[in-house]
Amino acid sequence: MIAACCRGRGIGLSNRLPWVLEGDMRLFQRLTVGDGRNAVLMGKKTWLSLPQESRPLPKRTNFVLTSGYECHGARTVRSVSEAVSHTEAFDKTWVIGGGEIYRAFLDHAALEKIYLTHIDADFEFDTQFPQIPKDFICIRSDRQDPECENGLEYWLEVYARNTSPSLEARPRDQQSTDCPK
Repeated sequence: MIAACCRGRGIGLSNRLPWVLEGDMRLFQRLTVGDGRNAVLMGKKTWLSLPQESRPLPKRTNFVLTSGYECHGARTVRSVSEAVSHTEAFDKTWVIGGGEIYRAFLDHAALEKIYLTHIDADFEFDTQFPQIPKDFICIRSDRQDPECENGLEYWLEVYARNTSPSLEARPRDQQSTDCPK
């Protein structure tokens, strides 16, 4: 799973990103393309929000979770379980939004990591990234060395599902001073 959010966990306004951060878009492309054997999974609203010339996202197999809309250039799936079974053959499958799709996958056992860019600014938004479940722990934070672009500071944090019984499950506010509470 990969997303970017502003303060308040906002991720979109009227089916658009409220900000322009080329550095974060390059990170998104680098991670989701990988070695070219990756898939991206999105909802219909996210698919339609992509510029026509960018559909499907190149060098990745595109899946759209929808209940009946035909997405030319993408494979459509109708449920989370169908999406998971169709994407098992890929090196990585990136859930790329929107809000409803993030919520549908956050508690699914197939989700192992969340890559979340935090933008240290307030934007108007109508779509929010859901709360990260308590069984995820922050394993990387660039908060102490943020990027700055267009007057906005932002940083990446990576969360992993804690599946190890040897790792003590701790409240997020006790994991690291670099990770958000």
